[in-house]
Amino acid sequence: MSLSQGNVLARPAQVPFGEPLDADVERLRSLLEWTSDWIWEIDADCRYVYSNPRVADILGYAPEEVIGRTPFDFMPASEAQRVRDHLVDVFHRRIPIARLENINIRKDGRTVVLETSAVPVIDAQGFFRGYRGIDRDITESHRAQTAVAEARQFLEHRVRERTRALAIANTRLESMLAAHQRVVAELRRAERSKSHFLAAASHDLRQPYQAALLLIEALRVRVNDPAERMLAERAVEALEAGREVLDVLARAAALDAGIVTVRQKASSVADLIDGPVREQTAVAAAKGVALRRVPSSLPVLTDAGLARLAVAQYISNALHHARPSRVLVGCRRHGPKARIEVWDNGCGLAERELETVFDDFVQFNNPERDRRKGLGLGLGIVSRVGRLLGHEVGAESWPGRGSLFYITVPLADPDAQSRSSHHTGV
Repeated sequence: MSLSQGNVLARPAQVPFGEPLDADVERLRSLLEWTSDWIWEIDADCRYVYSNPRVADILGYAPEEVIGRTPFDFMPASEAQRVRDHLVDVFHRRIPIARLENINIRKDGRTVVLETSAVPVIDAQGFFRGYRGIDRDITESHRAQTAVAEARQFLEHRVRERTRALAIANTRLESMLAAHQRVVAELRRAERSKSHFLAAASHDLRQPYQAALLLIEALRVRVNDPAERMLAERAVEALEAGREVLDVLARAAALDAGIVTVRQKASSVADLIDGPVREQTAVAAAKGVALRRVPSSLPVLTDAGLARLAVAQYISNALHHARPSRVLVGCRRHGPKARIEVWDNGCGLAERELETVFDDFVQFNNPERDRRKGLGLGLGIVSRVGRLLGHEVGAESWPGRGSLFYITVPLADPDAQSRSSHHTGV
């Protein structure tokens, strides 16, 4: 037998079940002819010798039109070759055919996909006679499976494309981040260099300012003419204002440059507020402001020098800008922390002003930019101290009624909060 050539045995095609049938065989024939699948038999040369009527529904041919023809006659050339190559081994080994998918062309030209299953036919003498089998139309399910496979392939392709795109974008972002980090590092180095320069320059300039103040003060006491004495006093005021500006610049630059050594240790609230209040009592009295404090012995953990600097800046800011009649300094507990507060009953700040009040060079009540009122760095210094110490700083205000500025310091002895209580108010 040659499947590739489709040779026919030198015997007439015969249809099984043609001999007289009894009732059981008749029922079997009826079942075979009216089942929904195409049932067939091929001989040893792979030519159809039997077909039930379902072939008309599946391929559009009458049973007698397929008898004597091979399955390959109903297939596209490439498909016929593929199936023929597969069946050569099957016929040689006389093994069953299980769910072999193959493409067929209907009589009307349409393409269908069939699933073929078959078993070899061996006669009573043990000779191989061919195959009996069933073809089932799986065109729709095959289309659905193909659509699913194509959709999966499309999605996998899209995923690969997006993954590649994301990898490229990630590489670019990493490169941009590295460049950004380099720029930030350069800016930080430049900022530190600038801050070191300002700190050194401010420190060096204070000495000649101090010398000039001493010399002009010595000249002032020797001048008898009222007009000249007034000029000398104005010169002293100008130099003192300049020295204060240099002091503020030096403090801010030192904090920015990171050259300030932080030494946090146990202290008391009294250590943080008593000194700044004493130092500015005379200034307050000269302005007609009642400056007072509420004593407190709460133990706190902080750098006392830096914390005092923050409190002093709060008091100075109130005296110079708030136009109050009263300023009160004290503290109150907030859980395991103490909040040192500076209250004033001055002009207060609007909500939009509170958003920028800790920024550098911000002065709301100094439109003429009078340098005797500073540079607007006081609260900026407080902000720097807060960041350096890890203490919260902030403000609340009520326009026309006054303001509250605070710095929150951790308690050195948390149990102290259950033993004492201090409150402030204006």
